Amino acid sequence: MIDKKHLEKTWESILENPEARKKVARILAEQDESTDALNCISPKTVDSAALKEKYEGQSVFMAFLHRQNSISRWTKSQSIQQESLNDHCASVAYLGLLMGAYHQFMYPETDLIPERLAVFCLFHDSPESISEDVNGVLKSSDEKLRKLLKETEGYIAQKIAATIDPILSPFITPYFLMACTPLEKDFVKAADLLSAYAKAKCELRSNNADFAYAAGQLREDLTEYIEKYQAVKFVYDHYIKAYELTIDEMITFLPTIDDLDKAKG
Repeated sequence: MIDKKHLEKTWESILENPEARKKVARILAEQDESTDALNCISPKTVDSAALKEKYEGQSVFMAFLHRQNSISRWTKSQSIQQESLNDHCASVAYLGLLMGAYHQFMYPETDLIPERLAVFCLFHDSPESISEDVNGVLKSSDEKLRKLLKETEGYIAQKIAATIDPILSPFITPYFLMACTPLEKDFVKAADLLSAYAKAKCELRSNNADFAYAAGQLREDLTEYIEKYQAVKFVYDHYIKAYELTIDEMITFLPTIDDLDKAKG
């Protein structure tokens, strides 16, 4: 059995001795002549067959979605606070849930389910875990380019969806591929615009001029949905202006414990 404490002390003594470190470096370098330095990883190529054999039965679906944490939005602008793709999708889902709830309140006979709408919102940009974020102004500046990007994103979505395991695929794939009704599609788009507009307002609060044009364009794009849907107008009127507040200012809106107790009873 290896004595771990003895091994750790041995390595500590080696690392404290410059000559010993050089000797270890030479030994490791000689193991692979193509390696130029101790910390240089040798070039490799992907062996698809070996990987598929090793990870047989594994789905990479969630691993792809996990990449949303490292995909930055607003890459063409200088953000005061960085926003990841994951941040954005969550924000859109929250706003979609609010819209769906209000629409259900106003129209009890509706087939729209707020929780279902929120899931569509959550997945709406997930293909960007591979394609990454493309500047919205660039997309809208060229109709042919916009169609090509949309087509590419569609193929990427299908590729990722194909990695869902066969048991869960019938349940998850429709959400991921946005198999939604026209009403749900409009609400997803409205929530997407509201989230982006809210982000722009946060940046303007910090006097970031990089978001001045984005905020103006997003507000203009929202007009159609605000005028068409009461739920979009309600969420815009009751939730979006508050994004201008700092955390200290927001705290002043919180009820006291006494207020909570009075409300209970």
